[in-house]
Amino acid sequence: MFLSIIVVQTVLLSLPIATRDPGHARFIDALFTSTSAVCVTGLTVVPTDTYWSPFGLVVIMLGVEIGGLGVMTLASMLSLAVSRHIGLTARILAAGEKKSSLGEVGSLGKMALLVSVSVESVIALMLFPEFIRQDYGIGLSAWYALFMAVSVFNNAGFVIVPGGVEQFVADFGIIGPMCLGVFIGAIGFPVSLDLARNWRRPKHLSLHSKLTITTYLALSVVGGGINGIIEWDNPRTLGALDLPGKLLAALLGAFNARSLGVSTIDVGSMHGVLVRFFHHDVYRGWFGVHRRGYQGHDFRGDGPGNRGRSAW
Repeated sequence: MFLSIIVVQTVLLSLPIATRDPGHARFIDALFTSTSAVCVTGLTVVPTDTYWSPFGLVVIMLGVEIGGLGVMTLASMLSLAVSRHIGLTARILAAGEKKSSLGEVGSLGKMALLVSVSVESVIALMLFPEFIRQDYGIGLSAWYALFMAVSVFNNAGFVIVPGGVEQFVADFGIIGPMCLGVFIGAIGFPVSLDLARNWRRPKHLSLHSKLTITTYLALSVVGGGINGIIEWDNPRTLGALDLPGKLLAALLGAFNARSLGVSTIDVGSMHGVLVRFFHHDVYRGWFGVHRRGYQGHDFRGDGPGNRGRSAW
């Protein structure tokens, strides 16, 4: 399924209407971008915000959405199978889980779609007035909010806001919803659904949900703390920011290392020990759904802090 979607998206991105400039994208650029979108990694070889036309950006956004749903659904099925200590084949055939009452396997996909659209809508509504406040206008603000909501929830790492998110490093109104979207998207569909149903009654959360949420938040705080301590006085990263900016950048950096791939600071200017720490964090292979496109200096991370020539 993923391969067929990548092929279709590559064809669409190769059309002349998919780029802003006359002509069409090179096949390899279209293929790489479509693969990155469907596999929700966020790696790019051309600047997303200026190279692709509105049509091309819609194609990329849909690829991210479809790819994120596919990864989420498959990971959820595997997670439920393991959690019930039965074979995956039996899990697919039975497709019944006492706590979540998901019913047939088809219902799992429908519920995943419902959760995705609901969360993305909320994140978009939170971002919309903030982009309005940045004087982007109603139309562009709505478009940026929608695209970024889809990108952060699916942990894809694509950014289309001119100048990237580095300019919002100390803006909680934008960074806050992004962190929320990253968190909900990264913990996985079963945990998100369980949390939505029992957030007023934490004791009713399943053991899997409690472990996932607690561990994710704990490691995010630890990662953010290490980020802040090491980079606090680095003039090329956190050193030039005020206290709120330092705290937000450090926290977002901890989220990014495991999933999102959008940076508000120059990753290439970080101290080597922190880069190595993040490198191991990226490959830790977390929980249910982990999608990231975090580059130290290139392929061309869309955030300004991710531009350069040497990927790691």
